Amino acid sequence: MINPKKWTLKSQITLMIGAMGSISLVFSIFIINLYSHQILNNQQQALQELILQEVGTLQEKNANLLQEFGLRLQHNPIFKQAFKKRNVNEITELLNDEFSQYYITARILSVNKIFVYDLDYNLVTASTEGDDFGIKGEICPQTIEVAKKRTGSSRVKTLESLCYHDGRAFDSTILPIGSIRPHGYIHILSDPVFYLKKAEQKLKLPLKIKDANDQLIYETPNWESLLTDDRLLLTHYIYDDNNKRLFTMLMHRDISKLNKQSESIQNLIIIAVILVTLIAVLIFIYIFDTLMLKPLHSLTQQLSLIAEDKNKLGTELPLQGSREIMHLTSCFNTLHEKLSELYNSLENIAFTDQLTALPNRSQLQEILAFHTNLNQRDDTPFVLFMMDLDRFKSVNDTLGHHAGDLLLQQVGERLSTVVRKSDYVTLVTEQDSSVFHMDVVARLGGDEFAAVLPAVENLEDAKIIAEKILQVMSKPFVIEGNTFSVGVSIGIVACPIHGRNPELLMQHADVAMYHAKNNRQGFMIYDSEIDKNRIDSLTLEDDLREAIKNDLLSLVYQPKISLKSNKIVGVEVLLRWIDEKHGFIPPDRFIPIAEQSGLINDVSRWVLEHSLTQKARWDKKGIKLSFAINISAKNLLCKSFLKFIEQKVEELGLDYAEIFLEITETAVMSDPVNSIITLRSLKNMGFKLSIDDFGTGYSSLSYLKKLPVDEIKIDRSFVMDMEKDENDAIIVQSTIDLAHNMGLSVTAEGVENKEVFEQLRQRKSDCAQGYYMCRPANSDDLEKWLAESEWGIKPK
Repeated sequence: MINPKKWTLKSQITLMIGAMGSISLVFSIFIINLYSHQILNNQQQALQELILQEVGTLQEKNANLLQEFGLRLQHNPIFKQAFKKRNVNEITELLNDEFSQYYITARILSVNKIFVYDLDYNLVTASTEGDDFGIKGEICPQTIEVAKKRTGSSRVKTLESLCYHDGRAFDSTILPIGSIRPHGYIHILSDPVFYLKKAEQKLKLPLKIKDANDQLIYETPNWESLLTDDRLLLTHYIYDDNNKRLFTMLMHRDISKLNKQSESIQNLIIIAVILVTLIAVLIFIYIFDTLMLKPLHSLTQQLSLIAEDKNKLGTELPLQGSREIMHLTSCFNTLHEKLSELYNSLENIAFTDQLTALPNRSQLQEILAFHTNLNQRDDTPFVLFMMDLDRFKSVNDTLGHHAGDLLLQQVGERLSTVVRKSDYVTLVTEQDSSVFHMDVVARLGGDEFAAVLPAVENLEDAKIIAEKILQVMSKPFVIEGNTFSVGVSIGIVACPIHGRNPELLMQHADVAMYHAKNNRQGFMIYDSEIDKNRIDSLTLEDDLREAIKNDLLSLVYQPKISLKSNKIVGVEVLLRWIDEKHGFIPPDRFIPIAEQSGLINDVSRWVLEHSLTQKARWDKKGIKLSFAINISAKNLLCKSFLKFIEQKVEELGLDYAEIFLEITETAVMSDPVNSIITLRSLKNMGFKLSIDDFGTGYSSLSYLKKLPVDEIKIDRSFVMDMEKDENDAIIVQSTIDLAHNMGLSVTAEGVENKEVFEQLRQRKSDCAQGYYMCRPANSDDLEKWLAESEWGIKPK
């Protein structure tokens, strides 16, 4: 390995230039190959255009010959007289005579069949000469239909087209009998292959012709032996009037000379690049040694002297020495200035909320750390507000996220009118700490704000400021011409009364703020009593952790019934927890605790482990049912969780397509971009995906249409009373129609009576779940139900 310390700058630069020369060589070869490829493409394009032109000329010439052939017959007085008398035998003989004409006998023109129709295109007769189609003139009926639809002067014009019938392609020419007022029509069919083969002689290229079914019609002798690596293969398609492919023409041309020329040019350029690189290296070494190394050495000495003075580190270097050194030093100083500006800008971005220009969460934590340290040293009190907007979601849902952003900007401005806003956004040292003594408003993310008030020394003053904030926020906001009213909930803590470290203060302020929001109190000062529920949650969290560890959870299964077959098609897996100390604990009590504490991945792993194992048992018994398993939004963001479920399915030998992973639309929309990415990965593995509790979240159609889901589950709140509540019925019907239009199946939850079940069947829902069919049951009870119920199935 090369040790840079043992290499001189000159040797390193030489090595670098050599490497750059090598890269240039590789790049040159790439450009040459690209150029050669472009030449080949141009050659191919030119030949394609030539083939197109020549085939068009042959088609036009053949069409003219067919028209001239037909005109002879059209103007034949004997033929006209025979046609007027409808003398079929004489007309047939005249038609047969045409096959002995010079055009055909001399192989100038190919005619397969001649038909004569009356004015309404009813067949009068056809030539007995030519091909025997075994039918009564029903050749190219689509062409006849087009001719029938012509009106006015267009009926006396010649109609030419390519058509396809009974596995063969034809040139079709229809001419009127009679110039001004036609009495009937002559229909001439010709074989297009007859003139297409002439392209071989015209272009002097080997030719292969295939029909619409890729069956070989014609091929130049020794086609395969001529088709070598040095030949360019060309393809041309011929279509009928309905854009249906009739023929594929293949031709190839010798390009060996072109390849040899490209190879010679490539070798010459490679040699030239090597020579130019070598000369450039030598010239550069000379110039670099003469003009660069000596001035650089002088500057290095200057920098070494400055480096010894620690007080000047990070400051501009003085301009001294020779002109070259001064110029280089000036550039260095300019670079130092630009980097300082860039550093300050990046620091500003890191500690500033880009939407509102307020300090962000990181900056707030630094500010709180400063004030808590100051409190511990000087016993200086301060107050912290945590604020969360009320009814902010309605703005996003009504006007979209852009309007929500505008609202957040206005909120930041209003808060700043009540709380003194400092102009700093970067960290400062203790010597500059006077700026920290100003009141600060920060945005923590979403619709959550905070304020640090070092000038407020007691909670009574904090209440006055909170009242002012509530008053200012009570005034309507105008967003893009629309008026909205949004409130704010404020949690208040004081240091050192409610804590002496930033994390504890923010935690207590959060508790007070959520209590104020839940009780619609406007603002709330933290009290340990209101935190009791949080402590209970922590106790429940510990118990849940032990329940997972000791396998104290259980699963029940609720059938999913097909409304087409009235039979079970799958089950939804539901988690249950019955604790010795707490008794039955509903999922809506302990699942949020698992989400907040990070236990949700452990809970989901437990559910998957036991439910998939149960599915494997039932599969062996012949009970083939799909399993719907609920997963959390946090599961989607955990790569190890996704790997775990994939490994478990493979280990048990299960069918991915029989496993539905259910996630609520609210969970998806908490992080739609990353959720969609993960859901697509699960979809690619083979899992079925389902949106649970549809209609209760706030997903937009723009995101819903991007979700790679297979099923929508309508929430029970819309289903339970739909036979009584017309609004619920309309929502259910609209959801079913929306899902079906998007290619998704629908399962309705909460079916508790026969009337709702029958309504869902009438409204074309695919499946239903609910107490009417079966309550959730453990595996043993469900097996009995499967064997005994009218909805069930007997194990094989």
